[in-house]
Amino acid sequence: MKLEAFFRWVTAILITGAAVSELTRQPSVMTGLQALGYPPTMVWILGPAKLAAVAALLLRPRTDVARAAWLGLWINLAGAVASLALAPAAPWPDAVVAPTYLVWISIGALLHERTVRGVEGTETDAARHRPRRTE
Repeated sequence: MKLEAFFRWVTAILITGAAVSELTRQPSVMTGLQALGYPPTMVWILGPAKLAAVAALLLRPRTDVARAAWLGLWINLAGAVASLALAPAAPWPDAVVAPTYLVWISIGALLHERTVRGVEGTETDAARHRPRRTE
């Protein structure tokens, strides 16, 4: 299994779990939202959006739709990390989980871009994909 596919599938599993926790209004989720000052209705925005991102990652893996899903997940997690950093008292598991997910999503998005562009990581491969100068 390629590294990009591994990150995509693990991300799908993790984000599905988070979305289900939000949609079932688990006490830890609701407490975390309350501690950060967000309304309880936020779960009805975040949960479906995360499920849509998972569907895009699994059903359309090498398309702009998947790129948008990675971006949406990254923005969601970056916002969560910022909210936790600015909160007077960050809920314990969220203070560790959100930054960890953000790093994971960042790596997954970069691997997605490399896979879509066909760049394997060597300078020679990268040079092949640079636009040619026309002067």
